[in-house]
Amino acid sequence: MLTLSKSMSLILAGALFSTFACAQTTSAKLTSAKLTTATLNPAVTTGVTTLATTGVTNIKIENLDLLDKIGRYEHPLIVYKAVKPAAADIEKQLSLSKRFAELSGMRFDDSPKKLGDTRLALSGAEDSSASFEVDINTGNFLFEGGLAKYSTEQPTLNLPKEADLQRLAERTLKQFDLPINPSDLKVEHIGGLNLSVADGKNEPKIFEKLKTIRYTRVLNGLPVMGDSRIVMHFGEGAQLSGLIYQIPEVADASDLSTQLQQSPKLMKEQALSELTAMAKKALRAKLTQVDLVVYDDGLGVMEPAYHVVLERMLDLGDKEPVMIPYDFYLPVSSKPVAFFPHMDTGMFMPEEGKSTEGGVVGKAD
Repeated sequence: MLTLSKSMSLILAGALFSTFACAQTTSAKLTSAKLTTATLNPAVTTGVTTLATTGVTNIKIENLDLLDKIGRYEHPLIVYKAVKPAAADIEKQLSLSKRFAELSGMRFDDSPKKLGDTRLALSGAEDSSASFEVDINTGNFLFEGGLAKYSTEQPTLNLPKEADLQRLAERTLKQFDLPINPSDLKVEHIGGLNLSVADGKNEPKIFEKLKTIRYTRVLNGLPVMGDSRIVMHFGEGAQLSGLIYQIPEVADASDLSTQLQQSPKLMKEQALSELTAMAKKALRAKLTQVDLVVYDDGLGVMEPAYHVVLERMLDLGDKEPVMIPYDFYLPVSSKPVAFFPHMDTGMFMPEEGKSTEGGVVGKAD
């Protein structure tokens, strides 16, 4: 969030993701509670579990019958490995920064700086909110054209219409030679970024600043979650203002062997254990989603998992209870190669990324 004079701040206008947020790092992923494999025997009646815990009675998780979806595979279970970019590929991605800068009427510093072990970054020469970052392991990159020109108390002129965003986005991706396969992309959200101006006395003034479109990836009929996405911001005159491009090229796709697939019973027990732990302090809890997806770990591996979403009504001391969702991923493989959010350490990467036979290198103490 950008704070300006008169308590002004940029707020998301229904956008699910903003390019003006820091790129996700491995450390940022380690936020989910660990999945356990303890077998639970709660009272289950028509999709509702009753929990008896200290200080909490008759807490119910609604819709637990959704867990019955686990093990029903209507799509192939495939593990994907991304292409490892060569040095020339990274140079090509970095060269895009100059084209983006020219289009946006700004410029970046001449030499990239290293951010952590895997990212190279260029900063805006005049606008510190402008940047370009590329991941050397996947080729994923982030372009931020900067917010300086959008900080005035005026609506942005000639913003594109929402009905035109998909056509504009696809044309822009082709303009910059960014490979896309329309059948592998799904428009997830269309929205924008607004500027809210509040002086503490009157109703806040809202100014439209950017229009946003977000795509999710689809592989063999399954949505790809995690680090796969395309997010594009368009500003004045329908010019590109920001872009997240996280669609790594697939180098290898291998079926997950039946020997490596966890039993549905075990996965249901794992899910139920996690849901029970996360619902303990809730006034009400409802299971809303148990979907088979492909999880992209952002490190070059994509593999099948169940995405589980729990909605919880919690008493945080406010006048009214607050709904706070909780979600987690449940790997289908008993030896996942991808680095899932609940893991303390990653799994080792098979040599050349050709095998789906992963293995645990050990948990961190």
